Amino acid sequence: RLTGRSLRRRGFRLHRRGNLRYWHRPARSARRESGPPPMPVVFFHGVLGFLPYGLTIDLLAEMHAGAIYLPIFPTWAVAAPPSVRLSPCDRPLQLPELVVSLRGMLCGARAAFLANSVGSGLLGAVLERAPELAGAAVFSDPICFELSSGDVLHNFLYAEPPCCGGRWPRDYVHAVQRAMVVLEPSVQFCFRRTFWWTHNYIHPADLPCDALVVLGGCDTVADPHDVRQALEAY
Repeated sequence: RLTGRSLRRRGFRLHRRGNLRYWHRPARSARRESGPPPMPVVFFHGVLGFLPYGLTIDLLAEMHAGAIYLPIFPTWAVAAPPSVRLSPCDRPLQLPELVVSLRGMLCGARAAFLANSVGSGLLGAVLERAPELAGAAVFSDPICFELSSGDVLHNFLYAEPPCCGGRWPRDYVHAVQRAMVVLEPSVQFCFRRTFWWTHNYIHPADLPCDALVVLGGCDTVADPHDVRQALEAY
C-alpha cells in the first residue's frame, strides 16, 4: 500500500491487461520542435517488488518525458503477507500470456526495457519470444546470461552467507537477502515450483537490440566476474 501511494503521487495509475497488472505514467505533454517522441520505458522489478527502487523510479519519472510502465509480478514481489494460496490474479503468468499482455499494453510500440536481477530473466524470455517489442534494453545485475550454469540457482536458494569466526556473517547483503527474501514462503514457492530457470536464459548473441549491462560488485546471486567474462567472450 505504501508503494501504491508513492507511485500515485508520482503520477502513476494502476491498470490491467489480461492477468497482467501494471502501473502507468503517461507521456508528459510538451512541445517538441524536432525529432521523434521518446520511447516508452518498461521496468521489470526484482524480488521485493518496487519497494527497493524508489529512487530509481523517482529519477526515471523526473528525467523521462515518455510513457513509463511498471508491470507487477506478485509471485516474487513480497507485496503482501505470505499465503498458502494464490489468488487468480497472483498466479504466475505464462510466457505466451505475458507477451500478449505486453503487446496490448504498449499498443504495438517499441519500448526501452530496464530490468534488475530476477527481472532480467523474465526480460530475456520476452526478448527471445517478442524481439519486435524492444528498442533498447538495460540489464542491472542480470541473471539471464548465467542461467545455463547451476551457480545462480545454488546461490539464490541454497548458499549460506559465509561467517567470520563461525558467528557473524561476512557478507551482510547476502545475510539480509536470505533472511528477508529467500526464506519468505511465497518466494520459495515461486522459485522452487513455478519458475522455469532454463526458459529465462538468453545468450548475448540473441539480444535483438542495443543493450547496456550494469554489474554490481556485491551481487551474491550471479557472480559479476562470471557475467563479465561471458559477455567479454562473446
